[in-house]
Amino acid sequence: MVNGTWWRWALVALLVPLAGCSTDGDDDEQTGPVCPTTDAMTVTLTNVSPAAGGSVTNSMIVHTFQTVDLDARLPSLQLATLPTHTAGAIPQSVAPTVTQVARPGGSGTDFLYSFTVTWPTAPGHVALAEPALYVDPTTNCKFQFPSPLFDYDVTP
Repeated sequence: MVNGTWWRWALVALLVPLAGCSTDGDDDEQTGPVCPTTDAMTVTLTNVSPAAGGSVTNSMIVHTFQTVDLDARLPSLQLATLPTHTAGAIPQSVAPTVTQVARPGGSGTDFLYSFTVTWPTAPGHVALAEPALYVDPTTNCKFQFPSPLFDYDVTP
C-alpha cells in the first residue's frame, strides 16, 4: 500500500464487516438509524483548496476542505500520496485543525479541516488521497473521501 498504510487497510478489512448498517430486521418497525446503502458512501466536500488542477507557489500552502451533511468529526486524517504525486514525502508535521461549522437553519454541524504544507520538491505535482474508510458513530454508516482529495501543481 501507499506510504506503508497496509496495516490500516487490514484493520479496516477486519472491522468493516462488524460495522454495517443497523436494523432490527422488522420491516414495519425500525429502531436506530438505518443507512441508505450497505456500500461506503462518498463524502461530499466543499471549500476544497488548493483547487483541483491549480498551480500554487510552494510556500506554506494552506489546504482546506469542509464536509457537507456529515455530523461526524474525523478522529484523524491518514493522508497518502497517489502514484502521480511528485512533490516529495508528506511532512510529519501535518496536523489538521478542525473547526465546527453550523449548517443553515441549525440542521447539524459540518467540519472544516485545514493544514499547511511546504513540499520538499518543487516544481512538482501534489496528488493526495484519504484512503481510510470511516464509520459514522451515530448511524454506523461507512463513508470514504473522494479521491484524489488534493490534486494540483507546485512551483518554486
